[in-house]
Amino acid sequence: MINRLKDEKGQILPFAALTLLALVMFWMTVVNVGKMIRDRIMLQNAADAAAQSAACAKAKALNSIGLINASLGMPVVALGVPYFVWLPYCHHTVPKGFIEILIRFQDALYHTSGTLALGIAREVARENGADELIYYSPKFLMDGSLKRYTLERNEGTIVYFDTTIVYVLGIPVPIPWPYHKYRNAKRWLELKEDEDEIHDALRVTVIAVKNPERGFFPLGKGLLGIDEMPAIYAIASARPYNTKGPMFPSHGRRWGVSALREYFSARSGGYDAHLIPVEIFGREFQH
Repeated sequence: MINRLKDEKGQILPFAALTLLALVMFWMTVVNVGKMIRDRIMLQNAADAAAQSAACAKAKALNSIGLINASLGMPVVALGVPYFVWLPYCHHTVPKGFIEILIRFQDALYHTSGTLALGIAREVARENGADELIYYSPKFLMDGSLKRYTLERNEGTIVYFDTTIVYVLGIPVPIPWPYHKYRNAKRWLELKEDEDEIHDALRVTVIAVKNPERGFFPLGKGLLGIDEMPAIYAIASARPYNTKGPMFPSHGRRWGVSALREYFSARSGGYDAHLIPVEIFGREFQH
């Protein structure tokens, strides 16, 4: 009896089983964590691509808005004079309608470019593996609202010309004649604040989300007590920029030629987009 109690054969089996179980749990944990790290890297790439895509869409819109602004700043347009003003009996409603069409088209770019940029960002994020995309920016509304934007309409007097007829040696000669003055009329776009503010205000910040995942992963649901893979988030920021200047005149300029000059001085650079550090509570963090 005493010899049987002293027999130690088989006592290593419980320790071997526990050690094997620990190793299996460790291996499953490593695999699960590795998948999370892989998904996190993938999601960060999706967030970066989405932010830069949205910023690129905004940059293209700004280039188009700047071109229209240059047209509104041309004296023959800003004063209400169409290119065909020398045509006989050209009524003042023709140049007025021409200016209004330009302004409406320019305003439409504001309201559609933001929605388009957000749609592009969401599509790019989903193509790169994200389930959802959250847009966040404390300084700029994605819909391009003029109230939050750093550009505003210059208001001033527009003189609309009619065409009058002057007889020279009995020959009727059409000449432009100022007939109507519209005060506080909408004209070209100008900077609301400092020139540098436009680049900071155009910051695009997005958060890519990968929802909790059920299925083959996580490994060892019963052993580890985990029913699903946790949700993953990634944040990224980008913004349009122009190395040659803001492309828009400073606040309070009286003459539209300033809008024309600012566009041509910055046209060679054009608006482009790049990733920037994420700003949270006034502090910047690299991606």
